[in-house]
Amino acid sequence: MTAEELLRRYAAGERDFTKVDLSGTDLIDAQLTGIKLRDAKLICADLSGANLRDASLSGADLSGADLSGANLRDANLMNAILRNVDLVKAILIGVDSYATDFSKANLTEAICIGAILRGARFRDANLTKANFKCAVMEWAILERANLERANLFEVNFTEAKLMGANLYAARVDRTNFTEANLTGIRFFDFLSDVRFVMFKDTIMPDGTLQKGLKFWGD
Repeated sequence: MTAEELLRRYAAGERDFTKVDLSGTDLIDAQLTGIKLRDAKLICADLSGANLRDASLSGADLSGADLSGANLRDANLMNAILRNVDLVKAILIGVDSYATDFSKANLTEAICIGAILRGARFRDANLTKANFKCAVMEWAILERANLERANLFEVNFTEAKLMGANLYAARVDRTNFTEANLTGIRFFDFLSDVRFVMFKDTIMPDGTLQKGLKFWGD
């Protein structure tokens, strides 16, 4: 499907575009609130600045797409593929991204407040200065992710895997690392704001197990 056809049909009131192929299309600044693109192909599509608020993108393949500055507030990204996607300064407030693949994606300065990111994969992703305030990242995989200067206030990292991640100067305040694996991360010596951090049965940066419950920075 071409971008022109999609926009024409959307303007006519159609919203369900399940399984369409929009790979490589130019949808810069497109207004697509509430669109349904479940299981669609948007590989290398340009959606920079697009309004995808409340969109359903579950199962969609957006590998290599440009979503910089896009509004994805309250969108459904469950099981979507966003490998190597540009999400710089994108708005992902309240998104449901269960098991979404963000491997090698660039989320620099992305706003992810209250996002549901259970089981999401962020291997080798750039999350510099991203705002994850109150996000749920249980079971998330963040191996070698760059979280430098990220806001991790009240983030739930229960059972998350952060091996080799960079948390240099990150804000870690009321963050929950219960049963998380923190092996090899750059951590305490570089944090800018540490208060009331929770550890319970956590694998610490040096590989030791913190048994039981412990609070740090109270």
